[in-house]
Amino acid sequence: MEISAFLSVCLMFSPGVAVPVVFAQDSADLQKEISELKEGQRAIQKDLQEIKDLLKKTATAGVAPSLALPKYLDATSVLAKGDTRLP
Repeated sequence: MEISAFLSVCLMFSPGVAVPVVFAQDSADLQKEISELKEGQRAIQKDLQEIKDLLKKTATAGVAPSLALPKYLDATSVLAKGDTRLP
């Protein structure tokens, strides 16, 4: 009698038997969750594509307006002392 109780406890906690108990959700619930994840992934991909498009537009237009220096800070025409061969 004790051996059968021991075996039933061992079988109850073995990985092959415990898996169906752990994953007892309905198939419909899992399919719903999968579809929600897919929708979220599509939204993320859409946002990523919009970001890529914006980056391409700013790259082809040159320097982004927010990164351009104001004219009073532009020092490209200022002469400086030093060796002109140095970087």
